[in-house]
Amino acid sequence: MGKRILSALGFSALVMSGQVMAQTTDWKGCYAGVSASIVETDNQWTTAVFRDTVRNENAGSDRADDTAAGIQFGCDFYQSDHWVVGAKLTANDNTVNASHLYQGGIGPDNFISYESEDMVSAIIRLGFKASDNGLIYGNLGYTTSKHVYRDNSTIPVEFAFSKRDTQTGVLVGVGYEHMLKNNFSLFAEYNYTDLGENRVSLDDLIAPPTNYLADVEQDIAQFSIGVNYRF
Repeated sequence: MGKRILSALGFSALVMSGQVMAQTTDWKGCYAGVSASIVETDNQWTTAVFRDTVRNENAGSDRADDTAAGIQFGCDFYQSDHWVVGAKLTANDNTVNASHLYQGGIGPDNFISYESEDMVSAIIRLGFKASDNGLIYGNLGYTTSKHVYRDNSTIPVEFAFSKRDTQTGVLVGVGYEHMLKNNFSLFAEYNYTDLGENRVSLDDLIAPPTNYLADVEQDIAQFSIGVNYRF
């Protein structure tokens, strides 16, 4: 029984190997595409310094998600019998809002909020030819995104702190692209960007100046489906 299983597995491997060797799709060239995505952000706030007093106070965290629309342009510049190597630029029009009550804050409406917008990524991808028209690939890249951070309250004391900033991080991901007729292809991919922990200096919008430094830890997860046109 064991020999039969091994033989069947060996035969299957040979068949799959033969299919891979019989690749006819030419992946080399450039493409442009559009996508629709679900973007999720994970956010953690630590108040480091407030009015020159070191706090290192955990103010809480929140996770939020929303939809996004994107465009991309890329080129696959190398292929062998099994592998494809390329690079692409992606840009997303997205706004994801997260907020939470300040843990141990001044009152019941003292909220921390995070607004994440407009991701742009430069990505290198390595693909494996999984079928005649299918490519399984991994992504490695660099992402920039815009953010607005706020700490607001009206009761019992009114204050408003805010900061607009740009963060960067390393992107890793996986995806699958399937070639269709007439130079079109469909793709689906998942990317994760670790923005790390960043020191943010907030502006006092009511009674400046106030020395308010927060350490904000964030990451972004994105699942996308889309279509490319190759030329």
